[in-house]
Amino acid sequence: MKDKIIKYILHPAAEWTSRLPLLGQAIKRWKINRRYAIERQVLKEKHHTACTRRSILFFTVYKAGSSFLGSFMKKITDRAGIASVDLDGYFYQLGLGGQWERNGRVMVNVPYRTTGYFYGPFRSLNRGVPNYDDYKIILVLRDPRDVIVSAYYSIYSHIMPTLEGKEKRQTRVNRRKRLRELSVDEYVIEKLNSDSHFLDRYYEYHKVLMGKPNVLFLKYEDMVTDFGPWLDRLLAFLDLDVAPGLIAEIKAGADFKVSSENIYKHKRQVTPGDHKRKLKPETIDILNNKTAEVLKLYNY
Repeated sequence: MKDKIIKYILHPAAEWTSRLPLLGQAIKRWKINRRYAIERQVLKEKHHTACTRRSILFFTVYKAGSSFLGSFMKKITDRAGIASVDLDGYFYQLGLGGQWERNGRVMVNVPYRTTGYFYGPFRSLNRGVPNYDDYKIILVLRDPRDVIVSAYYSIYSHIMPTLEGKEKRQTRVNRRKRLRELSVDEYVIEKLNSDSHFLDRYYEYHKVLMGKPNVLFLKYEDMVTDFGPWLDRLLAFLDLDVAPGLIAEIKAGADFKVSSENIYKHKRQVTPGDHKRKLKPETIDILNNKTAEVLKLYNY
């Protein structure tokens, strides 16, 4: 009965009132607080778990299936009694995502614990973690050439932070408007010549994490082309008691087919090699040259 009241009465009412100027902000904050209750408790050092399993860190980059991965990994860890903490998601919805990321995710004193928690997804290296060796670490990366192309199309589909201030929101709106005036080739060239630190994430991951015995490196491309074996490697590394029914549910939900490309949808295109289909030959040459070292580091 309680769930029905929340679903059919409270949620619709909250959705309607969230559009009101003053009350709307309060409702939006209430919804964020409810969704990220564990994250808020963790930051206040008020969350505790009796689970003694080794904590897990999940690192990736933007446009590498992080939302899908975070969702099903949360199911796996929750069933094992491991508490899931999505700090990237929480700070983004608060409108603090940019500041949180630019400061290496050390803008707040997060009390990371080495047992009982799953932290992630982090879309660049979290420098606030005291000792990476104390955790199991999952690193999932995608060909940077496809990432940068996918980032262009995300300006048509990605949601805005819920509680971002008016000035910052307008800046974001203006930026998206300007970028939509660029062709995908123009966007890629601009991105490569900017100080976006796009490739720095790959270099930093390789320097800090690659080759460590507590780190499992997986490729996005293997996930979308042969999910079963990819998932088996992940589960073997996690070494958790995962019910066969849950594994079957995850595999059934791993639908990477896109019948027709729609730039306004979050899942626009997943097939590897999209940069070859979208960019001009001369742009591909520049992109290959700029990313050559990273491609070699990760065997692309």
